[in-house]
Amino acid sequence: MAESSLVVQEYYKNPVNNFAMDGYTVKQEQWNVVCGDNVVVYLKIDSSWTVVDFSYSGEPSLITSAAASLLADLIVGENIEKVLLWNYQLFLDNQFCVSYRRRRAVVGALLAARNAIHFYIKDWIIDNYDDLFE
Repeated sequence: MAESSLVVQEYYKNPVNNFAMDGYTVKQEQWNVVCGDNVVVYLKIDSSWTVVDFSYSGEPSLITSAAASLLADLIVGENIEKVLLWNYQLFLDNQFCVSYRRRRAVVGALLAARNAIHFYIKDWIIDNYDDLFE
């Protein structure tokens, strides 16, 4: 079995921060019209623009849930300006590889997080799926 399959399976079987957070700073919902799943991300951001907590909920697919769990492990403690630079490569760098058809499912929570940050800093930017595959 490929290492990437093990990473996906581990995060799906043992999800991280899969709950609707209370007391969040900002939240964002992201729908994937290709497969019909959705994910809602919740971020707590402090005054130094650092993500201090992250969770997700919704009706994500297996891949979306696993990727959101990996994102939960990576995003806490990061500056939001850095998070805005993250894309699909973040998952590849962490051995989270899926078929071409499932790439959108992988980035759903990250897309929601980036758009939540855009809303929080009021830069009026709205990212879309294509922005995460450049």
